[in-house]
Amino acid sequence: YRSSGNATKANYHQRLSDSFSNSAKACNNAYESTKREADALKKEEQKKELGKGIIRAAMKLGARETGLPSTFTLGLVANGACGPGGTESAGITVDTNGTVLLQGATGAGGGSPSASANMFLTMTDADSGYDLEGTSAQFG
Repeated sequence: YRSSGNATKANYHQRLSDSFSNSAKACNNAYESTKREADALKKEEQKKELGKGIIRAAMKLGARETGLPSTFTLGLVANGACGPGGTESAGITVDTNGTVLLQGATGAGGGSPSASANMFLTMTDADSGYDLEGTSAQFG
């Protein structure tokens, strides 16, 4: 080969190598993107299954099957006071339409020195979990 031919041959091999490298990167990017989408779908399915489990648990705990739409919220609440006090809660709300929501609340109050953390289950006759959003009051 002449030296100019070797340079052309080397250039061809480099372009071919770059092409394979770019193809491999594109395949890897497509794989990673598909994997992320599959993981997101899996999480959504897990959330739906959790919601179904909450409804089954609530039914076992005494919710009557009336045919009316109902909501069920299972969550955690933390309270504390030493004079002024406060409360934070978060729960997963599921309605009989299959809607699954994450809801939370913050409150203020007062009392003697205390702290607690509890689980709660709330059942309502609201048409949808979305009806539970907004301002509310709780006593007890």
